[in-house]
Amino acid sequence: MDASKPEAVEDSQSGSKDDSLSGLACLWDNNPEVRQRMRKKFNLLVHYDPKLQKKLNVKVEKTAHNVRTNAAVLGPVLKIMKLTNGLPAIDKLMVQVADVFGRFSMPITENLANSQSWAIRDMISVLKKNKTKHAWHKDPVTRQLLLDMGVCEEEAGLLLD
Repeated sequence: MDASKPEAVEDSQSGSKDDSLSGLACLWDNNPEVRQRMRKKFNLLVHYDPKLQKKLNVKVEKTAHNVRTNAAVLGPVLKIMKLTNGLPAIDKLMVQVADVFGRFSMPITENLANSQSWAIRDMISVLKKNKTKHAWHKDPVTRQLLLDMGVCEEEAGLLLD
């Protein structure tokens, strides 16, 4: 471990690395769905309105529709969670959210970075709450998220729960 990098210093109390989310903005930037969304000047996370059948740039509510709509954003976060065995810290998420907005020359306030970071955590809580529901294991989008999170397994083309 390089002690000259403050972001790589290990937290002696929790035993976790402060840089566990480094590179997350790059993963989002390399995702075609996220890239297209950001180029259209939408937020990183968007709200899906099932009545209008549209994605909106408003506060993202804790719904199954929003988990599915924002799967491209959640996937990399869930993979990191699986490796670190913990929820991502809001302050670290805020840094990554601000970074990805900056990559698209989009202005971002601290309030927006905070709300987008909390929305990521909220979507994770919806996913965790519904992880035992059969329909979530059948749906390819939510199933992939559950696989990314490490709560179900897929072996040799067979689905195991």
